[in-house]
Amino acid sequence: MTNSESAQAVVTEYWSKAGDAYDVHPTSVLHTGEAAGLWRGIWASGLPNPPADVLDVGTGTGLVAMELWRLGYRVTGVDLAEGMLDFARAKARQVQNAPVFAVGDAVSPPFPEGSFDAITARYVLWTLREPERALSNWRRLLRPGGRIAIVDGAWGDMYTSTYDQDTTAVLTLASATSAEEYTAAIEAAGYRDVAVQELTELYEIELRHSAETDGAESSQVRLQYLVTAAR
Repeated sequence: MTNSESAQAVVTEYWSKAGDAYDVHPTSVLHTGEAAGLWRGIWASGLPNPPADVLDVGTGTGLVAMELWRLGYRVTGVDLAEGMLDFARAKARQVQNAPVFAVGDAVSPPFPEGSFDAITARYVLWTLREPERALSNWRRLLRPGGRIAIVDGAWGDMYTSTYDQDTTAVLTLASATSAEEYTAAIEAAGYRDVAVQELTELYEIELRHSAETDGAESSQVRLQYLVTAAR
C-alpha cells in the first residue's frame, strides 16, 4: 500500500465513524439553522442558475447536497465514507426528487466526461491526498462553461491533529495558511476566472454563536472563503 493509499484509508475510516457527531457539530448546526439562508446565498452566488446538474464531492452527511436540492438543483453526492452516506441517504428518503448519494472517491469521481454543470466541495480539499489531481478530474467532469464552487478555510494547524503525522504529511492542503494556496492549485489545474470571496458574515455568525455557547470554542473559528472558477 502506497503512502497515498494508506492516508486515504485512515481518512475514510475516520469520517465513516464521524457521521453521528458531524451533524451536531456547531458548524453543521449553523448550516441548517441560523446561517441556512446565508449558506444558500453563498452557493447560489457561485453556481449556474437552477435547474442544473451538480456534483457534491466529499458530500458526507449530505448537508450541502440537501441545501442545493432546496435551491432547485439536480444533485449527486459522492463520498468514500459509507458511515457518513448512511445519514445522507436517510435525509434523501424524506423528500421527493432527492439528491442521489453514492460511494465515490472525491479525487477521482466515477462519472463520464462532461457529466455536470457544476461541482461543489465544502471542507473537502484539505482532506484530499492529491488535491491537484482531484481538481483536474473535476474539470474533466464539467460541461463547457461549467463551474466549481469551493468553500474552505486557512485552517493552519487547527486540524493537523485530526490524523496521524504520516497521514497529514500526505494531505498537502491540510495546513494551508492562505486562500492563495488553494487558488494556486486551482489555476494549475487549468481553471479560469478564479475568484475568492471572504465569508465575513459567516465568520461573524460563527464567532457570536461560539461566544453564546462556549467561549473556549472561539479559538476554533476561522475566516472561510468561497473560491469559484470556470472550466
